Amino acid sequence: MFDFERELKRILGVAAASDAADPSLLELLDARMLAGQGRAADIAAGRVSTRDPLPHRFEAAAIWREYARRTGDPAALRKSAAAAEAAGKASRKLSDQARAALEQGLTCLAGADLFGDQGLADTARTLLEAAAGQGLDAVAEARLETAYARLAARDAIGSGDYARALEAAALYDSAVHKLERLAADRGSPAVRLEAAAARVARAELLAIFGVHRKDARLLEGAARDVAQLVEHLDPDYEPLTWARAAELCGACLTALGALCVRVDLIAEGVSALVEIGERYTRDHSPLDWARFQHALGQALQALGEASDSDAAFEQAEVSYDEALDAAIGTALVMRATIASDRAACVARRAERRGDLTALARAEAAFRSELAGAKPEADPSGWAVIQANLGRLYEARAELLGEFRERDAAVYAYEAALDVFCEQGLRTLAVIAAEGLERVRAA
Repeated sequence: MFDFERELKRILGVAAASDAADPSLLELLDARMLAGQGRAADIAAGRVSTRDPLPHRFEAAAIWREYARRTGDPAALRKSAAAAEAAGKASRKLSDQARAALEQGLTCLAGADLFGDQGLADTARTLLEAAAGQGLDAVAEARLETAYARLAARDAIGSGDYARALEAAALYDSAVHKLERLAADRGSPAVRLEAAAARVARAELLAIFGVHRKDARLLEGAARDVAQLVEHLDPDYEPLTWARAAELCGACLTALGALCVRVDLIAEGVSALVEIGERYTRDHSPLDWARFQHALGQALQALGEASDSDAAFEQAEVSYDEALDAAIGTALVMRATIASDRAACVARRAERRGDLTALARAEAAFRSELAGAKPEADPSGWAVIQANLGRLYEARAELLGEFRERDAAVYAYEAALDVFCEQGLRTLAVIAAEGLERVRAA
């Protein structure tokens, strides 16, 4: 196990990286094997006979960060941060200290993305600023620019600021240009994959604003960009990057079809998403699998809405359930978002059928969860259940026309919104605020 990466390099003819884990090789490892590589890097860094532990510290930081990205494991984030911090303390050169700050910043940014912690995002910004202008090499400078783009994108999505989103897209463009040029000059698959990941992130940002602004041009542009990228990625050797690009392509087509009322585009998006499940497994990356199943659930729900198909709604619920099962971390923003979308799907399906019994069953299930919830220990989890109940009450109010149900929906949405705002969970706060606005306008 410990020599697996070295053996892959020998078989594939990839030059060994001197101070970093090679993402082009890590893509081939499932989550269990990836953890083995992380432990191997930790052991190598701590071995007395190791002449220079610094490269192994950097490698461990990158591997554990990727493991956390795939699994949502907070312990892996702590290991990544510890490895980067140890590298910084052991560094003698200014450029190595900057590299350690960059690695720490990227780990904080990964934690902010996973758990919605604004404090981690602020810390990431401070660390990235400390790394800037301190002798980083060209690849690290491009990675730093990508990280700044991610921070700008977070700000734009949280505030709904389209001008800020365009600034973030421009930062992504610059980083992609640099990474692609470096990949071509050096013949580096690892740098090429970093460029591809930045392209996907840029397209995702524009797609989010395309949905929010109901702008077909933004969705078309995002779909076109990732479709071109998918053609140049090999799912056998680049499974995760390919899957993320293909998933976004399918989601863009679905959103475009829903916006333009074109069932054919929605169906095309569903087909693109279904293909992903045939190319890799949940064990490879549980959270990527959850993200894919979530996107498939949304696409099937859109198909059910557009084609008046209850079977599509039923399959959407199955996909949402699979996504929740894969996103096992209770504090994950992704899990909370999936749970919210599943509740909306259940409510909408019952609303379309006038099925008060289904709404009552769903309410009983959520109330059971609420009884076992601990708002002091997991306030965001408690708030998600409140938002889910709000959506059910809203649907029942539409069916019955009763003010009592609307009042219950307002109370639930307000309770959820307060917690989401306190916790800095911007995406979920928007969902609760939109629900509150709908109920008050009814």
